[in-house]
Amino acid sequence: MDEHLTIWRRGVEWALRQHPLIALLVSRHATTLYASRQVEDERISAFLAEQRRLQQHLEQALNLPLETIDDAYRLLRLMDWCSLALCLERYRQGPVDLGTGPGGIPLTLTSASHERLTVRPWPFDVERFTVEVPVRRLERRTFEGDGDLQQTLHQVPLAWRHWELVRA
Repeated sequence: MDEHLTIWRRGVEWALRQHPLIALLVSRHATTLYASRQVEDERISAFLAEQRRLQQHLEQALNLPLETIDDAYRLLRLMDWCSLALCLERYRQGPVDLGTGPGGIPLTLTSASHERLTVRPWPFDVERFTVEVPVRRLERRTFEGDGDLQQTLHQVPLAWRHWELVRA
């Protein structure tokens, strides 16, 4: 748990060097992901309290309407969940609830064919676009440590996954 929380803290610190809004969104994402786990461990509770204090400070410093910040965070969550739905091929089991996008509109990812998908309602201002992600397919799922994982990753060739998102 210490390692996980350290990674999140470093991520928020890195984001803060980029822009306060980026840091606020990364921090919000961390608190959203860990909120249901705070009863598990006092370290999580302390981390959440620390991040919420930072969020309040950043919200005041940014002086943006809360609705703007909420829409930006919904967009981040939408893209995060969409990337997981694509990379983990969750759309193969049926429609995927992507949560709400900006404006609070619920969105669903649906497969039209193997690599052709749509989002309903269509939230984009183009008729279609392609998403591509670099991947390394690993046969093993367990590793003796980080060094073993890194060595294995470097031995596997890089490939690309492509999906076309189209208006239904």
